[in-house]
Amino acid sequence: MAELALTEEQVPVVTEILDEAEAERQALFSNSDDPPSRDTMGAVRVKIGEHRARTEERLAEILTDDQMKAYRTSLAERRQHMRPGGKRGGGRGSGRGF
Repeated sequence: MAELALTEEQVPVVTEILDEAEAERQALFSNSDDPPSRDTMGAVRVKIGEHRARTEERLAEILTDDQMKAYRTSLAERRQHMRPGGKRGGGRGSGRGF
């Protein structure tokens, strides 16, 4: 997320927020059935939405309005790439690049 242009002070805080968010997201999926049922996936989607909102609230306390706008744009682009028919990027990784 190089487009965020984080300050030196923001980098460790944003990194911590995103690392915690990723760990919580992974925990949501690891606690689901294998393969997950429709009911389980519905519940996971709701929790992910709540989780995403909390993460954005935390980031909004640290980032400027322009940085939040860039963050949301980056997320939307990544989601589009992950949808069927969307472009997919290279290997797996944090994709942060800030």
